[in-house]
Amino acid sequence: RYPPQQQHDWPVHTSPCLREEDTLSYRCRCTFQLICTADVNKLEYAMRVKYKPVSINATSFPIATQRIQVAMASFLELINRQAESSILLASRPASISFDSSWDGQDCTATVNYTDPLPDKEAWLVEADKLRRTCRLTCFTGRSKKRKLISSDGDAEIETYIHDTITICTSVHDGSIISVDVGGSVPTQTADISHCSISYLKPEDAFQHPNGNAMKTALKWMLNRICAISGEIKDGTSNKIGMLEENQQAQD
Repeated sequence: RYPPQQQHDWPVHTSPCLREEDTLSYRCRCTFQLICTADVNKLEYAMRVKYKPVSINATSFPIATQRIQVAMASFLELINRQAESSILLASRPASISFDSSWDGQDCTATVNYTDPLPDKEAWLVEADKLRRTCRLTCFTGRSKKRKLISSDGDAEIETYIHDTITICTSVHDGSIISVDVGGSVPTQTADISHCSISYLKPEDAFQHPNGNAMKTALKWMLNRICAISGEIKDGTSNKIGMLEENQQAQD
């Protein structure tokens, strides 16, 4: 925390959540270390505390999207059930990242390995089974200088996370009324128009981890652009009017 005398210097405003639901099931990107407990010989999710990995003692993460929570629990159950023989564990998995679309339709998982990945065909056979059981869009294994991908499409083609954003605007002044995630299209009226934008995001690219914050930020940015555009347009019209008046005066 910053000292009280410095707080007013920072242009940051924080507001408490109005509902308990706002603090849960919102994050669409989560990364955990994978640690193996010596007593039970099972993988667990962990996070670093003072530079040391500490188990979260849970099979899911409450602030993650529901899609990721389900995938986390399924992954851990399946991988620990076949821990003794699974080739997915042969290269010592070190960490795992889960990514979901803002609307929760797509979900991917990427495991980073300490040792080089084993035979491609053998790894993909087990990876395909795990991906389908966990209902993942894509399951990726990474080690130094190597990357293996299990997906329904071509394994050599980059996998994308799909999202659709619907923007509703006022037909009168062009202001943004709402920004929503998902494919549902609102009813068009005489006062409101809408457009849908499709995002294709590479599964390992940066994306806003909080869909709710993204919608609020996008609505603010679009309204600012609309306001600035209007100011420029008005300013240009005024300048043209002044030039025409000056020209008439000279004539």
